[in-house]
Amino acid sequence: MIIIYKTILLFSLLFSANAYSTTSRIIHLGKQLATQTFSKPSSIKKALAIGAVGASLYGYHIKNSSAQAEEISNHESQHLPFIRPQKVQEAADEAFESNRKTKSKWLYNGEWGWYGLLNIHEEKLIKHLVSLDKKDIYIMDIGCAKGEWAREIVNLLQTQYKKNNTKFHIFSITGSKECKEVTWTEGNITLHQLHQFKIENIDEELAKRGFDLKEKLDLIVSRWTLRHLVDPFGTLTKIYDLLNPSKGKLIANGFLFKYEDSEKVQGFPYKHQNVVTQSNASAIFYDYDAGHDTGHFLLERNDKKPLDIPLEYTGNIASISYNYQCQSQKVTEFRRKIPNNNQKPERDYVNPKERWYCLHGDEKCQQLYSFLKENDLFKATRWLA
Repeated sequence: MIIIYKTILLFSLLFSANAYSTTSRIIHLGKQLATQTFSKPSSIKKALAIGAVGASLYGYHIKNSSAQAEEISNHESQHLPFIRPQKVQEAADEAFESNRKTKSKWLYNGEWGWYGLLNIHEEKLIKHLVSLDKKDIYIMDIGCAKGEWAREIVNLLQTQYKKNNTKFHIFSITGSKECKEVTWTEGNITLHQLHQFKIENIDEELAKRGFDLKEKLDLIVSRWTLRHLVDPFGTLTKIYDLLNPSKGKLIANGFLFKYEDSEKVQGFPYKHQNVVTQSNASAIFYDYDAGHDTGHFLLERNDKKPLDIPLEYTGNIASISYNYQCQSQKVTEFRRKIPNNNQKPERDYVNPKERWYCLHGDEKCQQLYSFLKENDLFKATRWLA
């Protein structure tokens, strides 16, 4: 009989512990009962009573845990990873393979120094980064072609910050063979020039080459590159993951994509700023439509969350003509997760001749705009980009 009593007690305590393992009252009762003589009928009653309470608590615990798990699952389903469909990835792979062994003949093709994207004074922006007295500063040019932009950075740093305590890590990457692959270091400055780089899989490509740059990049620029990709929005989310969560910035030209419910090819940010203004990033824009450009944009990262844009893949891609100036000649199709709203955000001009603007009423965007304005980071005159 003692074995039976002990078995009853054991299951009782197990149920109770599973329900509330830190409940001092259950532990106290268990210890109290364990010291009693198990041959007494009162012990059986106490054991059964505790068992009943434990079973009830355990049932409540399971039910409550399931409800919490469902709530977490529902919350997470609203922020699912932006996973690229296989068909889209295959199209991106094909476009990369057809381009990787060539030397692009696009206009300028990385021969310029400063890009002037968004009409921002990039030299001053670099100087601002240095003034933050960081131990390491990471800068990247995505789609560098011949790589002159990064060499301008290196020249600036060598001239003015060679004896600075900060270590500078500069990355120039291009999808084809316009530049030689080289790593060069002098003092506190290192330049990594990487060619035949699969930009649409930038995270995997960096890892393959031995670089862990997640959440490290302080500044990324990309001039006239994203528009040549099959899946710029998918690539954008990967690039965003590389940005420093403490105000890392991406400055780039716009690109092309397609909506499921439209036959037309769409341009971002032109008329579709709401894709990022309704995300967790801060953003400002610049109207520019010369040479089939679709405008410029700047994204700033302020937390560790991935870029949560209100689009979802349909799994389809569409072919386009060379008139769009898109090397891949393909665009990815998306389904909207927000109502169609083509109104531009209310503008806030630096002066009437310029075309910078941000979303009216968005505090993060206004702060970003004010930062650029107050630090005199906007150029006084327009700059072709």
